[in-house]
Amino acid sequence: MTRSKTTDLAHVPAGAPRILVRPAAVGVTIGAGCLVLAAMVPAALLLPVLAVMSIAAAGGIALVAWLVRAERRTDGVNAWDAAGACALIGAAAGTMTRPDHVLQLFGYALVAQ
Repeated sequence: MTRSKTTDLAHVPAGAPRILVRPAAVGVTIGAGCLVLAAMVPAALLLPVLAVMSIAAAGGIALVAWLVRAERRTDGVNAWDAAGACALIGAAAGTMTRPDHVLQLFGYALVAQ
């Protein structure tokens, strides 16, 4: 089955929101969000915050992709690929985070023994 290059929204239910976003707009928005994050968060908490935000974004993108019944196997990048990329970034940032920084992020202080 060959698909045309145009966006095929015939499989989307009538009541579902139709989301058409240009990849460049998404890239600029993500870049701006990362700059704002870096400016607002202390350096020690940057990786834990990035991990939490990336995992949350992956869940949100996957939920939207599931609700609009986005195609999983396409020739180009789709919403499922974006959700997977966000999850991968979140997992990588989480593995590089120090445990005391995670505790500090969630408001716990380390007690010296």
